[in-house]
Amino acid sequence: MRRQLAARLLLLLPLFATDVAAVSDPQIIGAEQYGRSEHNPDWQLGPISKLLCWLEQEIPNYGRARFHKMAGGELILSIYPIRQPSNSGHGRLLVVPPVWRHDRGRRDYGAVAWQPGAEAFRIPAALTQQLLQSLQQGMEVAISYPDWYGSGVQIGVRLSPLGVRQPLQDFSRCIAEVVPYSWDQIHDNMFYFEPYKSELTDAHRDLLKGIATYVEADPAVVMIRVDSHTDTTGRRRMNQELSEQRLAAVKEQLLAFGVNPALIVAEAHGESRPVESNRTRRGRDLNRRVHVVVSKEVLEQEPGVKIPEDDYVPFQLQQLRQRDPEAAATAEALLRGQRDERGDDASGGASGTAPASAATTGGDAGGSGAAITEGEGGVTGAAAAPADDSTPVPPAMNGSVVPGAPGMAGPAGVIGGGR
Repeated sequence: MRRQLAARLLLLLPLFATDVAAVSDPQIIGAEQYGRSEHNPDWQLGPISKLLCWLEQEIPNYGRARFHKMAGGELILSIYPIRQPSNSGHGRLLVVPPVWRHDRGRRDYGAVAWQPGAEAFRIPAALTQQLLQSLQQGMEVAISYPDWYGSGVQIGVRLSPLGVRQPLQDFSRCIAEVVPYSWDQIHDNMFYFEPYKSELTDAHRDLLKGIATYVEADPAVVMIRVDSHTDTTGRRRMNQELSEQRLAAVKEQLLAFGVNPALIVAEAHGESRPVESNRTRRGRDLNRRVHVVVSKEVLEQEPGVKIPEDDYVPFQLQQLRQRDPEAAATAEALLRGQRDERGDDASGGASGTAPASAATTGGDAGGSGAAITEGEGGVTGAAAAPADDSTPVPPAMNGSVVPGAPGMAGPAGVIGGGR
């Protein structure tokens, strides 16, 4: 009986050896391979937050791999090597079975690009989700590429599936709760109105809901500044009243979405603060506006202590840790994620514009979708180029973004600004 069992095992050994060779073949993975030990896979889950979720594995003598999703962003896999590339090129992305799963075949996802900087590989969202599923199924994720320092050696980086199941479940729950709006999308926005009107459009409400959702998730937000303006059409007193009505409409909608009233600072300016000349239709269209700016916390410095600009954000984090450790952990994780994505140590945030979906409000026309015309009935329809000006009227919620440190405010004290 024992002889028969031994004979069967001997018959299976060639198959097992062949599959192991296929997995570890230098032509497939790389002659110089990096990965975690099967006895210490060491998956780490970041702080649970609605602004940033990450799951990463340290790769000994190489660097780390991180799955991450930020507020308003997509699920991404990033590879951060210790020895950063100074050039660009392409490697191969593979899913391979570990040696104990020789019954499974490998999958080749083709070429993936590397780029100079800290974030050498950035795998797009469509592939990242598939890679997570492969890890959950017990497969390894591997990237193979020629050494970017020209040694001629093929490098292989492998992510082990061991120990990933529970952290991955927690990570999946975390990313399901990440808010769908980024700081760039919500922190500085203009809401434009039809002449003599103060009603909000559906698109207005959508963005206000996004602002409220983000503010609830970010403990660093300390103020929502709302300023309402009109053009000079009509009497000054009427314009002041109209400005107050528009202000009330925006403020009441924010409160209805659950914003803490203590955060809102609101003021109606009437026709006193135009951004363009009221002599042109385009200028009047731009002046009928409500400006909403969300600001984050700036912590007080000790009297007589001057904080260098480069050290300002670390100083803020240090002070915030003393007052609210949980909020500090969230802000620090968010800041680290932003820096990792940029591939540098700068603290300034990226600038951008409001999301494309927010730009469908139809400009000053309140989102009706028709061309803008002017007459006794006022402006109707969607954003279009006015007859007396070649520059298009901006979309109703095209927010101008002022750079600031991600997760914290910059030295100026208030993130925002506007046109």
